[in-house]
Amino acid sequence: MITHRVRVMVVSTMISLGAVSASYGGEDCERETIAMTSSPDGKWMALVREGECSDGRIVTVSTDTVQLVPRSSLQTIPLERSPDQPRHENDVLVVDYYGHFESRPVLQWLSPRQLQVTIPNLSGIGMQKSSYHDVAIVLRFDPDNPVARERWRKQRDLPR
Repeated sequence: MITHRVRVMVVSTMISLGAVSASYGGEDCERETIAMTSSPDGKWMALVREGECSDGRIVTVSTDTVQLVPRSSLQTIPLERSPDQPRHENDVLVVDYYGHFESRPVLQWLSPRQLQVTIPNLSGIGMQKSSYHDVAIVLRFDPDNPVARERWRKQRDLPR
């Protein structure tokens, strides 16, 4: 039986290895668009893309990435599962979804230039931007419990 401490160490190691490998791009990655929504004025598309990166040996990191794309450039983004880079300049949020579909980001445009992304309170965030070009990114936790979230991060030795 795997103890809680061992699970925490494995998850923390996977997040750390994922962050390190993403920084140099030394692994094979694939992404697939699983959700998308248009800004109210139609200028921007917000995508949730499921990604997997593997070092080719034992480490595979599964993440959901929120990406912003000008609507006029949408045709340049492959929507089906396809090989991809671990990072893109227009990635605005990367979260580990731990294989649970209910942990995926939910997108909602609050205005033509404000995108709200809702994620579970206890989410491993690998990267987060507050804006991209002229779009503000608002992160919302559901349920929002900062005390539980901070305790969860500390138990896993995750960055803030």
